[in-house]
Amino acid sequence: MSGSYVRIGAAILLGVGVGALVGCGTLATPGATASPVYRCIPVGGGESVPCTAEQYTQAVERDALVAEADAVYRRYWAEVSRLSRESAPEFTPELDQVATGSIRRWITGELLPDLSKQTWVSGESQVARTSEFPGTSAAGSIITLQVCTDESAVQYTSGGGEAFAGPIREGRWYFVREASGALKLIAGEYATVGSC
Repeated sequence: MSGSYVRIGAAILLGVGVGALVGCGTLATPGATASPVYRCIPVGGGESVPCTAEQYTQAVERDALVAEADAVYRRYWAEVSRLSRESAPEFTPELDQVATGSIRRWITGELLPDLSKQTWVSGESQVARTSEFPGTSAAGSIITLQVCTDESAVQYTSGGGEAFAGPIREGRWYFVREASGALKLIAGEYATVGSC
């Protein structure tokens, strides 16, 4: 069996005959040892399937990486949301801890100048959904998240004084592990959508 799996847990199958499991047949041999049976869910979802100890270990490591990427993205989003309330947003140490490469250049060259052209009036934004997006990579990334953010409850005014609601966006965000060990956003792409 090949491929990546998301961990769901390991069950212990005791050395009991199948007949004993359904209430008839022979009993377990005294002194029989338990052997682990691992079950994994394929990355794309679906029913759990038997998997090897190595696949299970890889799935546990992958789950940890997905959780770490989710935490990094949420830090990024919280800081961008905070900066959207500032009249002259600047690149901060928090953004430095979560962004590198082309995403860092995009933040400084496009995102922050765009934020300075609008004024936050009210409302809160949210990260509505995140999930791993397997099979894609950019700029040497080791994991990709698909993220939907919702700013529809946020009211802004433009430089000309026009009021507008924030967008709902679906995007793919790519992460790399730096030599320091830090996981950081390196690239991203998104589009405005109707809902998460």
